[in-house]
Amino acid sequence: MQEVFEKIIERFKSEVNYNDGAEIGLKQSIEIVKQASAEYNNGWIPCNERLPEEPEEGLTNLDECDEYIVMIENADIPTALNYVGDGEWYRDGEFYNIIAWQPLPLPFRDKE
Repeated sequence: MQEVFEKIIERFKSEVNYNDGAEIGLKQSIEIVKQASAEYNNGWIPCNERLPEEPEEGLTNLDECDEYIVMIENADIPTALNYVGDGEWYRDGEFYNIIAWQPLPLPFRDKE
């Protein structure tokens, strides 16, 4: 854990521009901590620490909500589910108990 804090401190020193004002510096600081935490957990973000941003209001089709890679409680492998808000995860008419999540990777792009 000490390594994580040392990395966070180094990133603060190198990335936070204190001349941009306190609000911008605080936003940069929060983002650095979030990224460092994700790196510490191999990209996984525990649900009891943080959830994805809430979906935009007015979505009526739960399948249209943003998709994430998740670990279902007691599962052996990750899967992808939709985050529908308020801590609820959904796929194909069922809700699941999720313990950790991470954003989807960028799609594959052929070199051509």
